Amino acid sequence: MRAGLAHSTRRRSSTAPSKSSGGTATTEDALAERLSRAVRDGDLPDGADTRALARYVMVLSEGFAVRAAAGAERDDLHASVDLALRSVTTLCS
Repeated sequence: MRAGLAHSTRRRSSTAPSKSSGGTATTEDALAERLSRAVRDGDLPDGADTRALARYVMVLSEGFAVRAAAGAERDDLHASVDLALRSVTTLCS
C-alpha cells in the first residue's frame, strides 16, 4: 500500500479546522448533511457514502482554489471543473 493511502492513526493537527471554527470541517459537515438529504429525497442512491462524497467534493474545491491562486487559466479551470462534475455524477449513479 502506498504511504499516502494508508489509514492514519495520527491525531489531527491542532491547527486543523474544528467544527466550531467555521472552517473546512464545518463546510464538509454541511455538505455531507445536504447530500444525506438528497439520499432521503431520492436524488442520490440509497447507500451513497455521503461523508466520503462530501470529502471528495471538498478536496476538488480546495485543489481548484490552489490552482486558481497559482494563476491557472480560467478556461483550464472550467475544463477541470466540468470533468470533476462528470466524475461526481458517475460516482453517484
